[in-house]
Amino acid sequence: MGRLPIKLTRRGFFRDLEPEQAMFIAPSCCPVNFRRGQQIFTQGDEASTVYMLQAGEVELHFRPDERFNYSVTTTIVKPGEAFGWSAALGRSHYSATAICREDAQALAISSQDWRLLTTQNESLGEILDERMAQTKTEHQEAMTLALWLAGLP
Repeated sequence: MGRLPIKLTRRGFFRDLEPEQAMFIAPSCCPVNFRRGQQIFTQGDEASTVYMLQAGEVELHFRPDERFNYSVTTTIVKPGEAFGWSAALGRSHYSATAICREDAQALAISSQDWRLLTTQNESLGEILDERMAQTKTEHQEAMTLALWLAGLP
């Protein structure tokens, strides 16, 4: 825990936050490292953590039907972007599987801490909720396109 890396306040999800807002978020952020090929969470797992990618790339895979053993890569998450939005939006389970495409570093925020961050500081909460809703929309649009390109419903 500690200071929010300054590079995250200049671009990406935490861009343009006021210094006080960044300092309010920092204690809730836990740095985590992932190895290439590591599965971070699986579609259907309890949605407990939202991640802000600092370095590396993460693939999001969607499995449209549990009767079949296939999934579709829907999104490649880049540094500065968020993933695990289900946890931030109060969903009970993740809607995709996250797998490291290469070694990665992220900041992890528990779903409980996310709720506190967005309710205890109204102006920050509005910013974070709006950005997370945009992230969700972008991921859902990418998923729809990926499924269409794969010829799936």
